[in-house]
Amino acid sequence: MNKYLLILSFLIILIGCNDSSTNNPQQKKLKIAAILDLSGHYRIYGLECKQALELIQKKYSNFEINFFDCQGINESADSILNLIIAEDKKPVIVTLSSWISNYLAEKIAQNNLLHIPVGSTAFNRSDLLSSVLMTVRVNNESEFLINKLSDYNKIAVMYINNDLGKSWNANLINGLGNKVVATELYDDSKTDFTEELIRIASKKPDVVVLITTSETNTILNQARTLGISSKFIGTRPVLTNKLLSDSISNGLIFSYPKINYNFSLIKEFQTEYGYRPTAFSAECIDLCLLLKNAANSSKYTRDEVFQFTKNSTMSGSFNYIKFDELCRAEYEFTLMKIKNGSFEELE
Repeated sequence: MNKYLLILSFLIILIGCNDSSTNNPQQKKLKIAAILDLSGHYRIYGLECKQALELIQKKYSNFEINFFDCQGINESADSILNLIIAEDKKPVIVTLSSWISNYLAEKIAQNNLLHIPVGSTAFNRSDLLSSVLMTVRVNNESEFLINKLSDYNKIAVMYINNDLGKSWNANLINGLGNKVVATELYDDSKTDFTEELIRIASKKPDVVVLITTSETNTILNQARTLGISSKFIGTRPVLTNKLLSDSISNGLIFSYPKINYNFSLIKEFQTEYGYRPTAFSAECIDLCLLLKNAANSSKYTRDEVFQFTKNSTMSGSFNYIKFDELCRAEYEFTLMKIKNGSFEELE
């Protein structure tokens, strides 16, 4: 009898060991390959995304995150993706910026990888059914801002020459019609915006909408030098620490997602890095929470995570997040105002 009890005990221990090593979702590594701009024109956003992901990796031991610098260049990002595919470790691919995300989307889908674009409001390849888009799409944010701009009669648009700027400009023209009296396109390599601003000023607009990025404070300073008195209103990418540190930004209004600054991981980010995180950090935090939630339900593969996310809801940095049938995030927007080097919701 003792012999049988000994064998039974051994089997119970063996089964218990198997359960903890194969069925416990916390034990399986959640692999992420983050293709970010860490040294190019848009590095201010890429470096913040990296900080957010590093915070998650530090807090949760089952995340294995590798970072790759594409410098915001499509061809560089594509070369990096080829190397990742060749390694055959099947990580989740996180991409930053609409143009990089759109450029890589088809190849990511063809290789049966899950794609999570961040900072990609103009991402347009959700039809591939291989991505979870963490950024609210431009048509949603622009609809919100168009409602706020409807009180103005003469509106000018200054926009950057990429997927973000072009999508915004098209939506504003479609929504505001003849109220748009001027549109000015510029390349991200540009540093002198005098000609564009002079042409805008000649139309005497009531407000200038800035679809701009880290060059926003340069544009505002040059506009002041030219004596332009029109009101300026920005969109999500204008918010950077660089802008906040420049007094020219005081009073600038911009559309922005409603971030829960009392959320634990948002507070931890601010404690760790010494500044209030932006929507770019919030998206990176929430994508990790989504993957963690999926893993807790034993969902790991691309198709499993896609189905898990489809038409679902979650809480996180953006309070309440709803995903549609194509796994595109939706959350609330508001108007923010820069005040004394910080920002607050416009009353």
